[in-house]
Amino acid sequence: MTSVVLALPRRSLCAAAVGILAAACSVTSPEQPANHSWQMKASAAAADVASEVAVVVLVLEQDAKHRFFGRTAGVMVGQSEAAASAAATSFAALQPPPAETARHLRVVQDLTSAVGAVSRARMALVQGRTTIFAPLIADLETRHDRLSRLASTLKRE
Repeated sequence: MTSVVLALPRRSLCAAAVGILAAACSVTSPEQPANHSWQMKASAAAADVASEVAVVVLVLEQDAKHRFFGRTAGVMVGQSEAAASAAATSFAALQPPPAETARHLRVVQDLTSAVGAVSRARMALVQGRTTIFAPLIADLETRHDRLSRLASTLKRE
């Protein structure tokens, strides 16, 4: 009688272990997102980075006119840089559908390039190099426009 009682929990334990193992394997395997899902995430990342680039443009323009007190401009640009970097890094870590691999790499390049431009703007701002604000602003505006168009295109597809 005791062997039947002990055998029942052992079977339950085995079933539970198999269930947990199956769940763990399904969680750790990389997911192949649907094409539409990837496009929406790419569009969102491009829009997020474009928004942060626009903030930096506004901050540089206003800082050139001495409209900020203390380190406010630097803090704002630093926060925009961190947010843009987080959006770019998060998107870059996605596994694209096989048909979107080349475009994924181009989007990642555009995002990281924009983050680099924001970093250059932050460094110039912190170093007080206001004489290079105009070319930085022009570069940032070009990147903003490119990312905004990219976000719109991806959203429509």
